[in-house]
Amino acid sequence: MEKKDDDGGTASKAYDIRHYFPNTEHGAIFITTRLSSVGRLGRSIQLEKLGDIQDSLKILASASGRDFSNDPGARLLAQKLDGLPLALATAGAYLNQVSTSCTEYVQMYEKTWLQLHKQSPHLLEYHRALYSTWNVTLQHIQLQNQHAVELLRLWAYFDNHDLWYELLQAGKREKKPVWLHDLTEDKLSFDAAMRVVCEHGLAEPNAYCHEGLSPGSRGYSMHACVHAWTVHVLNAIPSPVLATTARRCVSSHVDHGKEPEFWLVQRRLLPHADQLTSTIDTDVEDSASVFRKFSRLYRGQGRMIEAESMLEKALRCLEKRPRPDHVVQVTRILSMLGDLYLYQGRLKDANAMYERALQGSQKALGLHHKETIATINGLGFCYSRQGQLEDAQAMLEQAVQGSQKAQGPDHPDTLAAMHNLGIIYARRGQLEDAKIMYERALEGREKALGPDNPHTLSTVNRIGSLHLDRGQLEDAKIMCERALRGFEKTLGPGHRKMLLAIHYLAVIFKDQGQLKDAKMMCERILQEYDKMLEPTVVETYVPALKILQTLAFLFKQQGEAFEAISCYQQAQNGFLSVFGPDDEQYVTICGKINSLQSSMEEHSISPGAAQAEECKEVD
Repeated sequence: MEKKDDDGGTASKAYDIRHYFPNTEHGAIFITTRLSSVGRLGRSIQLEKLGDIQDSLKILASASGRDFSNDPGARLLAQKLDGLPLALATAGAYLNQVSTSCTEYVQMYEKTWLQLHKQSPHLLEYHRALYSTWNVTLQHIQLQNQHAVELLRLWAYFDNHDLWYELLQAGKREKKPVWLHDLTEDKLSFDAAMRVVCEHGLAEPNAYCHEGLSPGSRGYSMHACVHAWTVHVLNAIPSPVLATTARRCVSSHVDHGKEPEFWLVQRRLLPHADQLTSTIDTDVEDSASVFRKFSRLYRGQGRMIEAESMLEKALRCLEKRPRPDHVVQVTRILSMLGDLYLYQGRLKDANAMYERALQGSQKALGLHHKETIATINGLGFCYSRQGQLEDAQAMLEQAVQGSQKAQGPDHPDTLAAMHNLGIIYARRGQLEDAKIMYERALEGREKALGPDNPHTLSTVNRIGSLHLDRGQLEDAKIMCERALRGFEKTLGPGHRKMLLAIHYLAVIFKDQGQLKDAKMMCERILQEYDKMLEPTVVETYVPALKILQTLAFLFKQQGEAFEAISCYQQAQNGFLSVFGPDDEQYVTICGKINSLQSSMEEHSISPGAAQAEECKEVD
């Protein structure tokens, strides 16, 4: 039910519908409406969108007269229309009149939304109202709250889910449109505008609530079809001002990962960043900064390809508009690229980036500046991954001393340098020194960041590995399981930090004789690495090579010699490529392969014989 007033608006409060109720004491009246005020007259039932995609496919099939049982494009279209019956009926009616496939319809929907709906066949008045009433509704919203109209236009540049007050409040006042500053000056103003939008059925408060879990209030969401209308109708001519405003709102929320529970904010920001990346103009003054912050966001969520792309675009921005003060930004981006390449196992590329960054940072900022120290820290860790442990230790000791002097002993950067130095000490067998560094880092991180922060959990995980090195399996298991529970809660599946905790637990299970559990964990980790990294990177990624070593040992213990040799050979090739033929790990693996092959020859086992035995057992 909806009534239009004389000005063309939707008169949600212009009349009292109770005058039309029959004067009787029995029966029931059912009213369908998008007006929240009418819903308060009796018992309100919220009609949700279709939750089962099969129901959406049935509507598409019925309206189009087609069979979509084996059409993946139909499933894609149903997902795009997100369970809204009228949108599904509109799409089906269009497909009934043309030879267009569902996949082609999706492409048109994304590129030419407005033209597509103008050309759709006429539906019943109620169905057609899905699109025609939105413009009428907008006029009425404008009469009530002009800021709400501007908010709808701005929303087109964000994701359609989870728009919250603090997100729009972020950023410098002088860089905001005046209306947005007024809207976010206090939460009452924001809530007033959102209430008008929600009363007219264009958005709704999220059912879940982040309050108490992360900084920020409960968000609002709009249906994907309504969002498409804001994109293609309200922003028929794209607005560079609104696009820039949205980017600044998101980028100003991306911190360095040093704030308590930062990961929860990152999860909320990620869909908005995805929506915005294609709109960033490299000619805008602060685009390099936005790209850099988006890169940090993507890397924090394990999306390395997007993170690298953002940094490369940031460099191009600075190269297009060179200025003397860009030196600092360039060195920072080079150092971040070094971090990214190190994370991916691209050690030569990482080394080159760090050295370029260090040269520029020392010249522009001096030896004791935090940017220089951060680069020294990264370069030291890169040396470690390349087997240059003595050089790595020297660099990281320099980073700890420099950070303590420049930023103090409890600064997150100092604690990170201590954590990394502890790793080097452990790799060199200096276990007491490693313990001291880890305990200092853990105490500082728990105090500054909290016990559930991923950085804190990383140190917990490393202490578990230290117990493992000392043969203290139960203590190791307690620490690594604590870290794993925390990572699963904060970072989700597939994150590198979580995979490292699983690796340590796999080794613990192996040492405790729980070979089946250990093997399952190793295979799980390798599957995640295959998803995260390019195949050529996985082949030389040191953490993956160590997993292959562990898996080879497990195959050997279970009598699966060929599988063990295969895993050892993959690890052997990787260590040879990364560290060369003199590396201790490479030499050790060569010995294990030779030992296994000799044992197989003694027992006259060949691949063909083994396969024949397997066939015999199957028969």
